[in-house]
Amino acid sequence: MPIKSIHLLLFCILFINITYSQNQLIHGDDAESISIQKLQSTSTIFGDLGITEYTVEIFNSLERQLSGELQFPLSDQQTIIGYALDINGELREAVGVDRAKGRAAFENIVSRSIDPGLLEKTEDNNFKTRVYPIPAKGSRTIKLTILDKLIWENGTMRFKLPVHFKEKIAQKDIQINFVGFTDQIQFSKIKSFDINKKNGNISLQSNTVKNFDITITPVQQSFSYYQKIKGQFYYYTTTPVLKNNKTKTLPKNITVLWDHSRSRKGQVDTEIEFLKALAKRLQHVNINIVLFNTQITETKKINIKNGNTKNLERFLNAIPYDAATQYGCITQFPKSDITLLCSDGLSNFGDINFKNSDGILHTITAQASGNPSRLKAIATSHGGAYINLQNKTLDNSISELLEEASLFSGCKENEFTEYYPEQNTRISNARLSIVAKGKHTKTITPTINHKTDTLNPITPIKIDTSIIDLEQLFAIEKINNLSLYPERYRDQITSLGLQYNLLTDYTSLIVLENIEDYIENEIVPPTRKLKQLYFDNLAVAKLEKEEIITEVFWEQNEALNDLLIWRFPEKEEELERVLEAAEKNLEAIEDRIEVKREKLEALLTEKKSLITPKTEAPIIDENYETPSSGDANINITVTQNGDEYLVSGTIRENNEYGLPGVNVFINSGTIGTQTDFDGNFSLTVPINTTLNFSFIGYQGVQQTITPGSHQIDMPEDNAVLEEVVVTGVASNNPKYKNKIDFLENAPNIDDYQVFSYNKELIIKRKNEHIILGESPLVFVDYDDDDFDTLRWEDGQDELKYLDWDDIFSLEIIPQKKAKQLGGDIAKSGIIFVYTKDFVEDDAISIPIVYNKHIIHELSKKVWNNIPKSLLKIKKYKPQKRYQKYLSLVTNQEQPVGFYMAAGSIFKEDAPEIAAKIWSNIAEIQLDNHENMRTLAYLLRSTGYYKEAIPIFEKILALRPDEPIAHRDLAVTYELNKNYTKAAKVLKEALEGSWIERNRDPDDYVEVLNTLYNDYNTIAVKDNNLKKEKYMVTGDLRAVLNWTSSNTDIDLHLITPAGEDFYYSNDESENIRYNTDITQGFGPEEIIVKNAKKGTYKILIDFFADRQQTIHGPVGVSIEIYKYFGTDKEERIEKVLTLTKEQDDILGALIEF
Repeated sequence: MPIKSIHLLLFCILFINITYSQNQLIHGDDAESISIQKLQSTSTIFGDLGITEYTVEIFNSLERQLSGELQFPLSDQQTIIGYALDINGELREAVGVDRAKGRAAFENIVSRSIDPGLLEKTEDNNFKTRVYPIPAKGSRTIKLTILDKLIWENGTMRFKLPVHFKEKIAQKDIQINFVGFTDQIQFSKIKSFDINKKNGNISLQSNTVKNFDITITPVQQSFSYYQKIKGQFYYYTTTPVLKNNKTKTLPKNITVLWDHSRSRKGQVDTEIEFLKALAKRLQHVNINIVLFNTQITETKKINIKNGNTKNLERFLNAIPYDAATQYGCITQFPKSDITLLCSDGLSNFGDINFKNSDGILHTITAQASGNPSRLKAIATSHGGAYINLQNKTLDNSISELLEEASLFSGCKENEFTEYYPEQNTRISNARLSIVAKGKHTKTITPTINHKTDTLNPITPIKIDTSIIDLEQLFAIEKINNLSLYPERYRDQITSLGLQYNLLTDYTSLIVLENIEDYIENEIVPPTRKLKQLYFDNLAVAKLEKEEIITEVFWEQNEALNDLLIWRFPEKEEELERVLEAAEKNLEAIEDRIEVKREKLEALLTEKKSLITPKTEAPIIDENYETPSSGDANINITVTQNGDEYLVSGTIRENNEYGLPGVNVFINSGTIGTQTDFDGNFSLTVPINTTLNFSFIGYQGVQQTITPGSHQIDMPEDNAVLEEVVVTGVASNNPKYKNKIDFLENAPNIDDYQVFSYNKELIIKRKNEHIILGESPLVFVDYDDDDFDTLRWEDGQDELKYLDWDDIFSLEIIPQKKAKQLGGDIAKSGIIFVYTKDFVEDDAISIPIVYNKHIIHELSKKVWNNIPKSLLKIKKYKPQKRYQKYLSLVTNQEQPVGFYMAAGSIFKEDAPEIAAKIWSNIAEIQLDNHENMRTLAYLLRSTGYYKEAIPIFEKILALRPDEPIAHRDLAVTYELNKNYTKAAKVLKEALEGSWIERNRDPDDYVEVLNTLYNDYNTIAVKDNNLKKEKYMVTGDLRAVLNWTSSNTDIDLHLITPAGEDFYYSNDESENIRYNTDITQGFGPEEIIVKNAKKGTYKILIDFFADRQQTIHGPVGVSIEIYKYFGTDKEERIEKVLTLTKEQDDILGALIEF
């Protein structure tokens, strides 16, 4: 169990124009307890490409486990091509995973107090991964592989690498290998290295070097490599391009679009120096500066005479930085000879797309973090240059603006079927680098400027795949090209990221601990052995998920029927008949799934490869006759598309039921898919391909793919089945002399061993241990619902009654954290015990644990009260109030809660300023969905529906397993009168699109009733939508949503007569408490059929969260509907930000 959360900050930075200092690798209270046991960095340089493999072994000297988070920014010249984490002493490579699926898998597995290794790309081009556990007195090893495109400048390459940190490094091994340089190369700044030359290759080695900056000047300036992979030739070529020294007419007018959002604060000095240098080069020029963040805030014209830049510098240095960035607000600006966009590329509010404008526009940045792809896209679409001031000198950057650009026009050879960059791409840095695929060619001859100029032909040499995989490099460059327009090419980017295990905007890299996790989350593991087990068991896992989905629909039908009978009691008999018919259909589906699952499990048992056996005995109907499966029938259609075939088909049992989970792969095994629940599949494959079809219980078949329709039979494999019994063994714990004797000599086994010594309780499992006080609180078999009524005193004296042989799992909260939670009564620690009987009886394979969340949240910064200085500025008029607000944020970082409160004091008289201030939330913790949800609620409640929609769209894309994410977006679409979109989102949710990925779908059954009601309100407003026969209406409807998943919030409705309706008093003939949610983010709902005259009160009970401390306030949205579901419907929304536990918080007063 995690004892202290620390942060590991690993800067794998290969940037130009930054000064290295001694970096701190580890941050946190226990930083002194962590050291680097071994740091190994091996770089291979070939041409102007470098691949660096970092292997870092992190040692924890404490007698308790630690968790770590590595965060690192990369330049726009770098790509992560490998990530591995040690699992049971061996490095396991990560695999690509859909970003939302990776997040869901992580959160599911993390509840067991074991983190998977998840590497994600954040919105600002940073990358992060969590590592847990780092064992007490033990170590973990991480490997990261980075591809770097070295920057050329004046015939010289530079390679910079930080390998020196403040932490103690026991062993350091740094090596740089230069491969394939046919001529001599010169180095500078390599005094700390030993030089070795062998077989024409050069190697630099050191175990003492700190941060180094090597200058490499090769005589050879052009490089070209090729590989033949699976019958396809891949190429990489880089060559210099003579500068087009023809200078354009010098501009007399320049427009500078200057982003002054919060993320740019303190990051713009180099850009200011660039503008000053440009003005001095031009001597006489008019500069129009347009300031913008969420909107254009100011336009300033500055005349430069004789290169005097004082006024320019004074103005730029006085700019305040606040709010998020909305590129869509830049619709009009002064037309000039040159337009420059100075920004970090982070457009994260409202309309994020830059509007196309007339004329050439260049993008300028000097920030290490940001979104370079977006800046490149804007520059490319406007015929301009993307200039990263970290990669070149100011003089060269200015020359690129003022000189005529050269354009790449393709290659003279016709053997290439695809290459990047594409034709008519601007050439930067007088250097052209090309990746291509196609047929074999002896030379590569680039052309430029619409093929009016031809560069010297280059002969590619063969390079081994052990150095670089050129197919993967081609995929990287294709992704970079597609990422100029990410939403347009989302599916292609995702597909390439998954196929080549690459980080993209839509894919992550993940390492899981065991095969069960790969199977449960449908993530293909990295090794051949694990893949075999995975594919053998995947069909069983899918059928089990289908069973869960069917059970949820069964429960949902019953819940909806209860709601409709309450609303239409006179229709009870008719509604019961409808329910009975629906249940018969679900029963037939369940029977079919059960038969398939039992057959598959039996066959896997015989193969001795069953990973996820079902523990509970099935209910047997003596009169039920098991149907014979028979052969499977494969029907496919093949169409040709260029040099590829599109194969689509259906696989059925006895030409009746679809067969899910059938493996469909080409011979090499690198391309493939599986059939869905209905037996359908589609796949794009190269021509001349043979497809393999395999499935447990059937004989595998092959089919050579040619255009047309094909029918193939897959015969049943009749095998004899045998029963397998799984047992477990516990061990006894011998006596030991003292604590040291116990820790050193107790065996490293799976069972828990406990030893009491000198007022300490030591618990050991495997090679890990934790030390508690002599009398920790003990709570046995607490499930989710029990935590609402947990009393600390109930855990006293329970330790002596434990049967240690019956323990399945212990979830332990250490002494310091336990005392923070429960005070002195918990100072010895807290133990949650889950017994084997509990786990088996409740049919759960993983116990529900809470300590991981508690420890995690306690390590966060606790929200403090709003400073009085913010309250004092309320008296001023909006513009002066905003200036006062800016004085509070200019020189001091503020937490999320500050911006929530600051915006609220503008909401009534200056909502546009309120929205701007709230937008700062989008700049803080860009991937924090809870804060983003609060921001969207605040915007929606103020009428900024268009600005809220992109936020809710992003949340749904990242968290499709949460029904509230569907509802939030649909309701906002509806408010913006996008009824068709709103209905589509709700219909998908009602059809169960979220269920498969949700780890506890049963908890959200009643939420579907709320979604049903929402859908019908939309149908009332849009005549094109089909209306349900039974629509729930009412004079009053209240819906409660919140933003923290570990918070318990209850909704209360007080009638004019004083009656209190809530979860324990949930129904009368006239009022119904429709949903009570204890997990997730809501919604909770109350409906009143016929309102009585008087005042209804909406009250909220806020139980804080299970951690007792909150990272910023919890946002609470209260939606009030009058005359719900009718053409007279009225809606208001109120958002509260709550910071401490409180009962009877007034949410709204509604008069009738």
